[in-house]
Amino acid sequence: MSRRVVGKNVWLRSSGSRDHTQLEVRDLKYEVLESEEAVGRAQFEEIKQAAQNKEGDLVIILLGGRGAQALYRLLGELAQTDSIDHLLGRLHVFTRTHWRRCEWIMV
Repeated sequence: MSRRVVGKNVWLRSSGSRDHTQLEVRDLKYEVLESEEAVGRAQFEEIKQAAQNKEGDLVIILLGGRGAQALYRLLGELAQTDSIDHLLGRLHVFTRTHWRRCEWIMV
């Protein structure tokens, strides 16, 4: 992994030589959920599952859309309680417009 700093930006690059032409091609399986809130809840369930399967920090990138907004609202609501403090202490959230570490653990 190589690191390059340009102004306030840090760019990471894999220094290994991978042959991406050999990646397996698979069909996409779309699942349409009934609402943006349902998408946010589904994303939250995936985050909780990842937290159970991995030690250390978790990094997520929310690229936008109403589902991501619903997830962000849900995390904000839960952050007002202590019910997911164990998760928030490990979670780094980046968004397309505001690249920042999740600060909910400071509440």
